[in-house]
Amino acid sequence: MLERLDITGTNGWSLENGFNESNLKFVIDNDDYITENSTIFKMKFKVKEDITENISTIVKIKDIIATNSMIDIESNDAILEINIEQVYRELTSDVYTVEDSEVSRIVEKTTFTTFKTNVDTNQTLTLKDKDGNVISDENTIVGTGMILQVGADKEYTLIVTGDTDGNGEVTVTDLAQIKLHLIEKEILTGSAYKAADMNNSKDVTITDLAQIKLFIIGAK
Repeated sequence: MLERLDITGTNGWSLENGFNESNLKFVIDNDDYITENSTIFKMKFKVKEDITENISTIVKIKDIIATNSMIDIESNDAILEINIEQVYRELTSDVYTVEDSEVSRIVEKTTFTTFKTNVDTNQTLTLKDKDGNVISDENTIVGTGMILQVGADKEYTLIVTGDTDGNGEVTVTDLAQIKLHLIEKEILTGSAYKAADMNNSKDVTITDLAQIKLFIIGAK
């Protein structure tokens, strides 16, 4: 549960050449006479990244022996119980727009691996298809309408700009769907409608149609 980062002597106590990494035994000494209680050393830990729930653990320093230069002085074990509490950090991104349980402005052909590098959270990320089935392939291309599960129960709908049909790419099919929407023959709704909003104007207009056409022919 914990990863030890460092152990250092304090108040004149030194661990130089006195620590064995293989068994964690150590000898610490001080060049001065010790007549008062003080902190001898400090150990620094961090919680391992795969800990996903509240949990408790114990750090124990055992078999403690001191000396006054004449006799060995044994001491009780030093025991510290640590309670590890998982603090949820909201999903954020400097690349995508995260709001109202949606992640939008995702560029086409973005793999899930690339997507994860562009968001920040301390929770586990799981990709699901539109029906809620888990997608295990990290190289899957993210498509409009897919679901991102963050942690145990938080979910976001993914929206790829220009990808109205949900295959993760911008093609002539998406162009045709926007045309049908504009003539009110087949209306786009939900995440597909938001994906069709190329210029992020919060509406789907003839300008979005023009922009997606330019995108397909490589002019933009």
